[in-house]
Amino acid sequence: MSTPFPHYQQNTRTRYSLDNGGKSLSNRAAFILAWAGLRRQLIEARRDFAFAAVSSEGHGVTCLGVRHSPHKPMDLILGRHESCDFQLLGDLSIALRQLIIRVSSLEQLPFIQLIDLRTSSGLADEQGAPCATISSHGAIIARMGKWHVIGMHRALVNPSHSADEAFESVTAHVSSVGSVSVAANSRRPSVRPRLVLVDTMLGDCRTQLSPVVGTLTLNNVDLDSEDAVGSLILEHSSGDTCVRLTPSDLACGALIGRYMRCQLPALLGEDCNSISRVHLCLLLDEHGLWAIDVASKNGSWVNDHPFRTLRLVGATSLSIANVMTVRWIPAF
Repeated sequence: MSTPFPHYQQNTRTRYSLDNGGKSLSNRAAFILAWAGLRRQLIEARRDFAFAAVSSEGHGVTCLGVRHSPHKPMDLILGRHESCDFQLLGDLSIALRQLIIRVSSLEQLPFIQLIDLRTSSGLADEQGAPCATISSHGAIIARMGKWHVIGMHRALVNPSHSADEAFESVTAHVSSVGSVSVAANSRRPSVRPRLVLVDTMLGDCRTQLSPVVGTLTLNNVDLDSEDAVGSLILEHSSGDTCVRLTPSDLACGALIGRYMRCQLPALLGEDCNSISRVHLCLLLDEHGLWAIDVASKNGSWVNDHPFRTLRLVGATSLSIANVMTVRWIPAF
């Protein structure tokens, strides 16, 4: 059963049909099509953030508005799966779990980040440059295959603006303050019997890491470094998996799930079918290292409590779908 999150039930969606003849849309054209829905969410429904996904292939415009507490980031999952917060139905080019939309106001500035879940269509910034993640203050425009993803904070809305005026105002704020290249290398796991892992490999995991001075954050690491800053271990009755993760692995989002596109594919037994194809993401940002449940079907847990977003401070043990233990071991 999916874990309920009451603040997500405050979301509202509006959909509009669009017949564009399959032509590619410019950023301006996509924004103009989305403006009525964005405006409705931000002004009439008084949401803090609003997002729109605009298709150039007849799937229309889908808008989502959210209320956000400034005390911690909020992670929304976009995809075709029924567990996703932002559902794009009817387009098979969209993965079941396509994208993480992260919003925060931890420094009194509205901040939006998009994280591609290593999908085939990928993610590109407002200039069309491919990237694994993209972030911006206040507003964001990105491309996701044949879709545009647009997000903005309520502070940027002027009720008197036309769609064209709103686009000019918003694009003045759209600047990719951070992005991570899609070229980041993925470490594949090594699988060892449990006794070997505990007796020897766990020691190797600790001794072959590069310690970070201070708190592990995106601002405190070298993204070009090949030195691992921590290890991730999956413990299961049929075997254990271990992979060392570099700063760029974590900045791109290290994925755990049954899909082989995940750095740690959970292919250890029949009961792993209760683990979602993409179940959990470990993400490093400017504020720390986070474990994000990617709208999984059977949830993620820490100390017997379900979570959607959890900051990892020091060594941490998590449970996913109640069949596998995930251990994060940072460099000492």
